[in-house]
Amino acid sequence: MPTRHLEIDQLASGIQRCIENARSLIEDAELLYNHKRYPRAFSLAVLSIEELGKIPMLVRAACFEEDDSDKWRDFWKKFTDHEYKYVRSFGPGILGLSSVPNEELLKIIRRHQKKKLRGFYVDFEAKLGKFQLPRAQFTESDVKQIIDVAKSQLEKIKELYGDIDNVKLLLKEIRDQPKIM
Repeated sequence: MPTRHLEIDQLASGIQRCIENARSLIEDAELLYNHKRYPRAFSLAVLSIEELGKIPMLVRAACFEEDDSDKWRDFWKKFTDHEYKYVRSFGPGILGLSSVPNEELLKIIRRHQKKKLRGFYVDFEAKLGKFQLPRAQFTESDVKQIIDVAKSQLEKIKELYGDIDNVKLLLKEIRDQPKIM
């Protein structure tokens, strides 16, 4: 697990690339949706939301001390944690603030995480006693809803972090703030 710190330019670049990749994932999800390929459209929309969840993590990382290997190790661990990133893309998370979602939101997040994987694989449905293709587990309206959520989150993020020069200024201000022990 890396403990490497990131400079302001690297953090800003990471934010911009996450926005760009999330936009691309949403576009792909819409293409699949328009061709009634609902399972993978759903999965890509969820992945786009996870990608957006990296952004508050990158913003928050601006306040980490360069030599704080524990914080950086934790950052890199969470950078690959799908559920953590998904949670961070909602509420105060998009501002880089710590957020503890309520129980209902956690249930939705966990359901989306499971369903994301079902969009790619044959699954055994114990209640039915049979294997099911991904398409049997997705409705058009569910997929449309998650794509709309992803698009809405992307617009919020772009509004906050879409201009790289402003992002660099923000990150520099965060890094220059006195640290509270």
